[in-house]
Amino acid sequence: MKNWVKIQTLDLIHQAELRVQILKEHDIDAVIVNEKDSIFLLGGIDLYVNADDEKKAKSLIDEFDGLTKINSFIEKKPILLFQKILQDNGIQSELKRTQDKRYVYDNYELYVKNEDILLAAPFVTGEKLTEWEIIAQTKKLRHSKSYFEILNNNQITALTIKKKDSDFHLEVINIYVKKENAEQSKKLLEELNGWVKIYENENHNKIEEKEKVIVKEEYRTIIRHKNEIFELFVENVNLKEAQELLSLEVKWVELGNFKNINNALYIKSLLKSENVKSIVVNDKDSVFLLGEIELYVMEEDFEKASKILKETK
Repeated sequence: MKNWVKIQTLDLIHQAELRVQILKEHDIDAVIVNEKDSIFLLGGIDLYVNADDEKKAKSLIDEFDGLTKINSFIEKKPILLFQKILQDNGIQSELKRTQDKRYVYDNYELYVKNEDILLAAPFVTGEKLTEWEIIAQTKKLRHSKSYFEILNNNQITALTIKKKDSDFHLEVINIYVKKENAEQSKKLLEELNGWVKIYENENHNKIEEKEKVIVKEEYRTIIRHKNEIFELFVENVNLKEAQELLSLEVKWVELGNFKNINNALYIKSLLKSENVKSIVVNDKDSVFLLGEIELYVMEEDFEKASKILKETK
C-alpha cells in the first residue's frame, strides 16, 4: 500500500468502520486492513489513510476518542511547562510521546479533553499568558529547536506553542519567555553567539535549498530575515563541514569576458556590493597578452548579476 500509513489499530470491525465514516465526512479516504485470525481472534484491525492526510486524520480520530491535541514539540521541557501552566489554572491534560520512527519531530504531544478545549484555548493563543512575551516566531521546527537551545543554554526558561490553520498545517511556532527575560532573550537571538552566517540571499527559496543540503547531515541551522535579506546560519563547530557541503552544490557560469583586468575587477566590486559572489579567471598569456579575462558567478545569481552588468554599459 504505497503512500498509505497506519494511524490506528482497533479490536472490533465496527470501531474501524465508524472511524472510516468520520474521516469520509471530512473528505479523507481510509482503508481497513483486518489481520485478526478468525479462530483465535489474534492480531488487529488496522486503519490506513493516505500519507498526505495523516496529521489531519489523526487529529480527527483523537477528537472522536475524546481528546484534542493542543501543542507539541521535540523537547519535553517546554511541553511539561505548558502542562503545568494549564494545571495551575485547573485544566487537566495528557502528555503523549509519538513512537513513529519515520518522524524526528513532534515527539511530545499535549492533549486535553474535548470538553476542556474552550478553557485551554486562551492559553494556546497566548491571551492568558500574561506573564510571558513572544520573543521569536518561526515556521520551521528545527529553527525553533535551535532558538530554544540557545535560550536554555543561557538559563532562560522558554515556552513554545504551535499555531496551526484549519487544515492542521503549521502556521508559526511562537517562542515565549517571561517578560523580565524578554530583552536579554532578544539580544541573544540577535547576536547568535556560537553561530556564523554561511550564506545569504534575497530569495527565500534559494536559502531553503542551501539549508536542505546542510540539514541532511544533521547540522543545526537558523534562517533569519533581516533588511530584506535572508541569512543562513550554522554553528561555528560545523562551519568547515557545512562550507564543504555547499561548495559541492555550487555551479559557476560565465557572466562575461574582458580584455582589461581592471574592468573585470571593477565589475567584481560592483557585484560584491550587491552580495553577489564572483570569480575572475585570467587566461591572458603573460608575454603576448592574448586570451580573455573571464568573470564567473554562481548560476543562481546569474540573472541578478546580468542586470548589474547591463546597468554599467
